[in-house]
Amino acid sequence: MAGTADVRAEHAAATARAAQWAQVSAAEQAWIAEQQVAAQAQASRWIHDQRVQDILARANQAITAAQTALDSSPNADAATRDALAAAIPVVQERSDQIDRGVLIEDVALALDDLTLVAQAVTGSQATWQAEQDRIAAEAAEAERVRAAEAQRAKTATTPKKAPATTNAPAPAASAGQSFAWKTSVSNSGDQSVLDRCAGGLTRWFEDIEGKPYYPIHRHCGGSPILKLSMGDRVQIDGQAWVVTDSRNLHAGDDKDLAFGLNGQILVQTCFVGTNGAVRVVALTRG
Repeated sequence: MAGTADVRAEHAAATARAAQWAQVSAAEQAWIAEQQVAAQAQASRWIHDQRVQDILARANQAITAAQTALDSSPNADAATRDALAAAIPVVQERSDQIDRGVLIEDVALALDDLTLVAQAVTGSQATWQAEQDRIAAEAAEAERVRAAEAQRAKTATTPKKAPATTNAPAPAASAGQSFAWKTSVSNSGDQSVLDRCAGGLTRWFEDIEGKPYYPIHRHCGGSPILKLSMGDRVQIDGQAWVVTDSRNLHAGDDKDLAFGLNGQILVQTCFVGTNGAVRVVALTRG
């Protein structure tokens, strides 16, 4: 009987130890679970902090770039510039308030808007600059062409040297000579004198390349100038002249474009209905 009692006592002790161990194991498991939760929370907080640092760094870079784009794009579209000027403080404000009612996602959205508007401003400025470059290039090309034409006009023909007796009166035309046009010099002066239509040539107040210049309005008797051809003879105040050169120009052109004409004097009138086109004819005594 004693042996049976001992067995029962040992069994009871083993059961008690098992129950105690179960209690210890449950406590350890709870502690482990708490540590795991804490570790997860710490990891989440670390990830969040990293995201915050990353978005703030991006925001600072974007604000700097946007301000630079605004300052360097004075000719961009005004509405686009205003939108960019308004978007910059929004990103700054949301960055300052992050984790105080403003989420990382809110900052990211404002940052995306800022980047798009900054790109629009930069693109608008580039478009404006490209247009200015095109205008400047066209103006430069037009000036180059004009200068080239002027140079060609100067070198196209070599003007004859006037004889040493230029100032001596030319012989009067003989009665037997035929002339394509007969006229006279009515007055001298500037445009106001020319516009009086005195019935003959006006001795212009300024020479062209050292040659006397005689304009006359077409409707005031100058239309024969439009029909003169090389070799035609002209009589001015009884003196004989021969057509030795001609050139078509435009009213308002630089007088240099009339340089190089082969002759001693120049007569000029306007074409009909050509919006300012004129004909200059060079005459040589003969």
